[in-house]
Amino acid sequence: MPDRLAPPWQLLIFGPQAVGKMTVGRELARLTGARLLYNHMLIDLLTEFFDFGTPPFERLLEEARHRIAEEAAGAGVNFILTGAWAFDDPSVLGIVRRWTEAIEARGASFGFVELRAPLAVRLERNRSELRRSAKKLDWATDDAVTALASAHRWYSDASFPYPERHLVIENANVEAVAAAARIVEQFGLERAPEG
Repeated sequence: MPDRLAPPWQLLIFGPQAVGKMTVGRELARLTGARLLYNHMLIDLLTEFFDFGTPPFERLLEEARHRIAEEAAGAGVNFILTGAWAFDDPSVLGIVRRWTEAIEARGASFGFVELRAPLAVRLERNRSELRRSAKKLDWATDDAVTALASAHRWYSDASFPYPERHLVIENANVEAVAAAARIVEQFGLERAPEG
């Protein structure tokens, strides 16, 4: 079981494309009152100026995520980020370490939620109206999601760098609200007042 998180806290919800990161993040934000920065908020903005995956796109994406998270920590804001983590790319761990060090320096705690679902489930979710209404997804075809599935290792293994702050949820058959409730329970997060 992961350690409890003291406020202000930040959670990175990660997993492969169309696994449900944004949907679970929205439910978690609703339950806790935390702020949510889901991956496509920045991707969709930056692809107006730079092609996806180009060096300027990647630099700005990393810097924007980092600065927003750092400022949220400094302001005492509970914060949820979503993104994919390519475990076969060592540079991603460097980005994660830079994030954790920066927010800890600002007094925030952090944790990780890994979502997992089979490719067939993710392809079905990729076609959902909820996903399509929240993101620019002209490039997110079944072929693209299938190709990305084998392009990297998207799931962690026993050597996850922060095991005491890591929760894995197999969410193929778990509703987003139930996944969010489990995150609240496992990390000991306070619920937002209802009403």
